[in-house]
Amino acid sequence: MDITANYHKGADTSNIAFASTPSKIRFYHRARILEKLEEIGDATCSELERILNLSHQTASARIAELHKDNQIEDTGERRLTQYGRPARVYRLKERT
Repeated sequence: MDITANYHKGADTSNIAFASTPSKIRFYHRARILEKLEEIGDATCSELERILNLSHQTASARIAELHKDNQIEDTGERRLTQYGRPARVYRLKERT
């Protein structure tokens, strides 16, 4: 099932994109995001896109997965993107 279904209302294009991305690549991108957040502390989707050289679609989808899986959390802080829009700031979720 497409992790972004809540955002895209199950759009056929979203489902096709999810199905066409091999799980090994999704896992690799998720691991890179987690490693970078561990290194730098927190970041917005836009910042992770730029740092990791990922497309917005890839970064956004992997962040949504990591958030849903309780591996990262929204800090409640907002930072402006390069286009001046407020963006959520994410960090690794504390292990208990």
